[in-house]
Amino acid sequence: MTEKSTFKKKMSIASPDPSAKSVLISVSDKLVQSALVDQLQRCYVEKIHLCDPDSLPDYITATSPEAIFAGVDESAVEMIAAARRVRFDGAIVAVVSEKNREAAKAVARAGADDIIIMPAREIKYDIIVEKLSIAKKPRQGAVDLLEKFLGPISQGAILLDRNREMIFLNKSARDILNASSKKEAFEFIRKRCPEGFFERIRTKQSAIVYMDVKLPDSSGHKLLGLEGNYLEADEGSNTYLILLHDFSEWKRLDQLRSSFITSLSHRMRTPLTSIRNVVKILTGSDDPAQNDRKEKLLGIGWRNIEKLISNLDELQKIFMIESEEMNVCRTVYAVRDEMDKLLENLQDNNKVKGYKISISDSMIFTEGGRLADFVTSVSAAYGVWLDEPPFIEISSSIHEETDLLGNSGKKLNIYLRPRTNGRSRYSRESFRDFLSFDEAHRGLVMERIVTALNGKLKISRGNTITLSIPLDPPFERKKDLIHPLHMMIERADISNAHFCLVDISLSCVAAERQYYSDLLLRCLMAKTGSDGVISRSEKDSNYSLFLSGWEIDKVVSTMREIRSLMIEVSRGRGDEDSVDLHWEIKFERKPGVSSPVLDDIVFTTLC
Repeated sequence: MTEKSTFKKKMSIASPDPSAKSVLISVSDKLVQSALVDQLQRCYVEKIHLCDPDSLPDYITATSPEAIFAGVDESAVEMIAAARRVRFDGAIVAVVSEKNREAAKAVARAGADDIIIMPAREIKYDIIVEKLSIAKKPRQGAVDLLEKFLGPISQGAILLDRNREMIFLNKSARDILNASSKKEAFEFIRKRCPEGFFERIRTKQSAIVYMDVKLPDSSGHKLLGLEGNYLEADEGSNTYLILLHDFSEWKRLDQLRSSFITSLSHRMRTPLTSIRNVVKILTGSDDPAQNDRKEKLLGIGWRNIEKLISNLDELQKIFMIESEEMNVCRTVYAVRDEMDKLLENLQDNNKVKGYKISISDSMIFTEGGRLADFVTSVSAAYGVWLDEPPFIEISSSIHEETDLLGNSGKKLNIYLRPRTNGRSRYSRESFRDFLSFDEAHRGLVMERIVTALNGKLKISRGNTITLSIPLDPPFERKKDLIHPLHMMIERADISNAHFCLVDISLSCVAAERQYYSDLLLRCLMAKTGSDGVISRSEKDSNYSLFLSGWEIDKVVSTMREIRSLMIEVSRGRGDEDSVDLHWEIKFERKPGVSSPVLDDIVFTTLC
């Protein structure tokens, strides 16, 4: 059988694609050019244009091809860039000789979609042409999925295919553009978008443009923002996603903000008005017979003053937490002991009528002031919810969590609940709804504190609040080093006292590290008291001790006592020679000596 008859047989078996494909060949080598034409004709490519590489941009504009077959030479990378500059977003196929593999890698990096190494088998051309056929069809699976999610959302969304033809727009986009049809919306996008909008989207993967739109049947205008994104697919069916931002919708945010301000103003104005009226009545009457009434008015005024101060305190907490002005110093915190002191103080001040603690004797590194503020805020919220000081029950548990990367970490769960009778529990709204609606500012304060503690907050149906915080958080330079250093040097300046910074390291076997770390921390807390702040260091089982009012001799003698105690405990446990304690005074400043720049201490002395 001759070659001609073989070719006829192939043509009789294959069925031509009804959609004509347009291809531009830009190859200097005439033999390669001829071979490409022959193979593409065999694949039923009906429109084949030839051009010189130097004239490629002009031919792209004139012929609008679906694909470019470009020869690889010294100017191949520049040629690909030139094609993209004239907004060509079709396929670029690099044609390279078998001996020039490095050039093939270069054009692939430059943005070529496919590579043909000559001489190529016929199946390679079949695959490339099939990709062109797929590219001309709408993206079925991807578009269907996008339409499913974009259809019901309130933000306007438009999908364009790689040739910038409209595929889909949701109802919100139609309403925003005041378009009655897909065609009208497409014409709006085509006419109003700047020339380089889609070029910027394709090259940078995203772009934003703003435009002022006149409203129909009125003289009003609205500002629109069009955010374009380029979605690439493995099968070559790339898509433009245009998101419409209607800035007139910001009026809703303004209304919400106004509503919030009005509600806040009401909370402040009501007690202030009450206090003003009380003062006016009390100062406007000298009748002795009105003493009973005056006492009642004084009681009303006092309660409203307390309420006003409470509201201002909550707002101040929110501001100070968000601006990181409230206790960003993280130090060791003995949970059971500190909670007992806190709740006892709340009971003495009639904030709670009693409490029960069932907390494990654990220690964590955290912002103790924020944790105390959280418990105080919860107790106050329970009091408002119950209309009386609550009896607080507090307990804890420790559990281990594993994240998506396989990293595990222990969490401390602290549970707070009010002791209530059954009638009280079911006759009022849930505590969760109470913090969401009636006392939303209290719920906001709790959320802010929990976020600052790197924790999570949960309110159960039984009105129990659960705070989950890291038991062994990672080292943070600002919280564990810089802020404690600033705070303790300022304290030493105020009292004209000595200041020392001690670096402590603990050496022991891994199995006993937790036990001896807890022992060391308890000794440090007992010995230093309120004169010291203990923080974590970057290395495991290393700590920084900031001391105000301690001279060198006292530091040395105290550390020797702690070391001797730990060795004695180790021997008593039968762990002789398994633990050792090292310390070094990293920085000292005597009273009356001008302080060096704190940042210099942190980043030179300590690092």
